[in-house]
Amino acid sequence: MMTLILRPFVVLAALALASGLSAQRPAHYDHRDADLLNAIELYGKEKYGAAQFEFQRVVERITDLHDPRRTEAEFYVALCSVRLFNDDAGYRLKRFMSEHPEDLHVPLVKLELFRHSFNQKDWNDAIAWSDQVVVSELSTSDAEEFHFKRGYAYFQLGNSEKALGEFSQVKNSEGLFGAPSLYYTSHIHYERGQYETALQGFRRLENNPDFAKLVPVYIAEILFVQGKYDELAEYVKPLMADPQGIKRQAEVNRLAGEANYRRGNYAEALPDLQKNAQRVGVDRNDRYILGYAYYKTGDCQKAIIELNIVANADDSLAQLASYHMADCYLKLNEKNYARNAFKKAYEIGKPGEAEAKGDAKITEDALFQYAKLAYELSFDPYHEAITALRSYLRAYPNTPRRDEAYEFLLNVYLKTRNYEDALASLDEIQNKDLRLKEAYQKLAYNRGVELYEGRKYADAALFFERALKYPVHQGTNAKAHFWMAESYYGKGDLTAALRKYDDLRNSPGAYSTDLYEQAGYGMGYAYLKQKDYAEAATAFRRYILSRKGEARQRADAMLRAGDCYFVLKDNEQAVKWYDDAMRTGSSDRDYAMYQKGVCQGLLRKHAEKIATLKALLAELPNSRYAADAKFQLGETYIVQGNDTEALSYYTQVTSVHPNSPLVRQAMLQSALIYKW
Repeated sequence: MMTLILRPFVVLAALALASGLSAQRPAHYDHRDADLLNAIELYGKEKYGAAQFEFQRVVERITDLHDPRRTEAEFYVALCSVRLFNDDAGYRLKRFMSEHPEDLHVPLVKLELFRHSFNQKDWNDAIAWSDQVVVSELSTSDAEEFHFKRGYAYFQLGNSEKALGEFSQVKNSEGLFGAPSLYYTSHIHYERGQYETALQGFRRLENNPDFAKLVPVYIAEILFVQGKYDELAEYVKPLMADPQGIKRQAEVNRLAGEANYRRGNYAEALPDLQKNAQRVGVDRNDRYILGYAYYKTGDCQKAIIELNIVANADDSLAQLASYHMADCYLKLNEKNYARNAFKKAYEIGKPGEAEAKGDAKITEDALFQYAKLAYELSFDPYHEAITALRSYLRAYPNTPRRDEAYEFLLNVYLKTRNYEDALASLDEIQNKDLRLKEAYQKLAYNRGVELYEGRKYADAALFFERALKYPVHQGTNAKAHFWMAESYYGKGDLTAALRKYDDLRNSPGAYSTDLYEQAGYGMGYAYLKQKDYAEAATAFRRYILSRKGEARQRADAMLRAGDCYFVLKDNEQAVKWYDDAMRTGSSDRDYAMYQKGVCQGLLRKHAEKIATLKALLAELPNSRYAADAKFQLGETYIVQGNDTEALSYYTQVTSVHPNSPLVRQAMLQSALIYKW
């Protein structure tokens, strides 16, 4: 605690002198400040209640508000309130500062206000008062207390970065606050996942009497997270032997058991996992680990009890529990229960509208095992093996479950997403009904989409072609044509792409789909790449006039139409389409404005060009076309004979855009103006 450096050097010296003199006076003589001396003596003996009473009497006795003895007494009254944890402590300290702003005790009062706010757990207020403390004027012990408490306040406010900065000032100290600072520093590193740094700090606290019971669980958890299971097993042995020597013993049991579990030592893991399972609030993950350890050690009955608790949910852990439960039932020859457990494991992980929740391999195997058991137990033949299903359908062609069997077959193909093998199997079925043809088309199309997304455009085009082998569904036909065209475009075969876009537009039912007009957009780019600007402009215009598609894409088509007419030197049309692109909300507005200005110049509409380019610079001063716009303005003013304005814009090109390729031309033009 900060040593009280009292202002009354003169006051106390005078009191001490007077006290010394009083010893030579008659006994009946009472020094006039004896009450102040008595109060200070009581304060020094930590009798704060009595001291405060005496100091208050001194305040009341001395009526002169500026008397240093009264000021001293008021100061001590406030300090006593702090030491007594009175509700008015903060008020008294603030009032003292307000009434005596120049007093030498004010720095100490600020420190006390910081301490008071800290004790009241008013972290924001504590930080605010700490900002007013001059740390360099504090004693070593007070500075360490200050840094720790300020760091702790930041920690409570969630500002771990600033907390670390404060704790770092103290964490290596041997003083009272060194160990707590090191603990919280290590804790913050632990929370951040900086485990090695945290571990080093916690290791230093292992023999500290205040933290010796607390840090072992941190150390154990870090070793576990780091995968140092052998080291963890050795570390926890003495901790397990002395359960009273640490806190969170149950957590240590869990870590010890799970470490052996992770090492595959299931028999050794069981005792600790069993202890952990006896505590209140055991979570599903711990239940699963215990159940799996029973499963691996061959105790299927106990495994089923634990895994059954975990399986009562709809997530990946429930899937694992159901899957291993099913295997336990198989080992106990309880095939019907095994069938149901495999079915649950499959249903949790099966792909659907929502994202799959389980492991894909387990989902696939659970489906296979379920189908196999369903077949063995004479349930619906839900078997993944294509051969078995085909045999069933050949043996019972008129079975009332024929449609159900085909439905299962389709689900196997679609759910496993093994499209190529599914198509190969379907190719071997000679007489395909409508349902299998639909499945074939869907599988081929989906495989094409996968390949297209993987940028394997040539392979994707082949599968889109296969999707048209059985053109059952008009919507899928249109999509196959469209994405085949996109695949050809992706691999650079523009002629083939244009042919497929045409096929799409001529295919039955395509007109009612959005892809019909979308093809115009793709055709526009294909023609553009072929430098067939007239056809490109026609295709883009056709797409734009359909008013289909997103506004962003339509705006892009308008820009490209403008570019086509620009190249074709139809500048009136180019200006129109650039204007339309801007009105539609093109993200390349600056490009459209610049191109519009250039076209206006070519049309000799110099005033309009100047207005457009100035609007561009005013609206988007940092545009990548700013240098070009300024250079064009200079050129236009030259045409108009306005050398002053021209020089101004050339100068802007050279000064504001020194890296522009137009700088040399701008300098040359400027030189020519000066020469003239």
